[in-house]
Amino acid sequence: MTAGPAAGAEAPAGLARGTVPLVALCAGVTVANIYLAHPILTLLAEAFGVPESATGFIVTVAQVGYAFGLFFLVPLGDVLRRRRLVAVLVSGTGAALLLASAAQVLPMLVARPWCSVS
Repeated sequence: MTAGPAAGAEAPAGLARGTVPLVALCAGVTVANIYLAHPILTLLAEAFGVPESATGFIVTVAQVGYAFGLFFLVPLGDVLRRRRLVAVLVSGTGAALLLASAAQVLPMLVARPWCSVS
């Protein structure tokens, strides 16, 4: 006996041809974004007038924020309506990026990953 669709029932539609590569690209860009500030830490130190060692905390906070998001926000996709969840997460992330772009001092920039919701 095989476990398949009942007679007359349609099999669920598969993924579109480009869906898996698109999801893989998005996942790669998201993870790469965690390390985005690493090559420019020296420039950030000069811009904020702080020692270079102080800017290393930016990458650490971004990684911890990403782990926090995986642990707490990803499971929400199973219990909330995904379309609304994505809209809220994207809006919150956009607002946090606008705040980060206005950062005048390093602590304000470091706080950005914690203000972001994704």
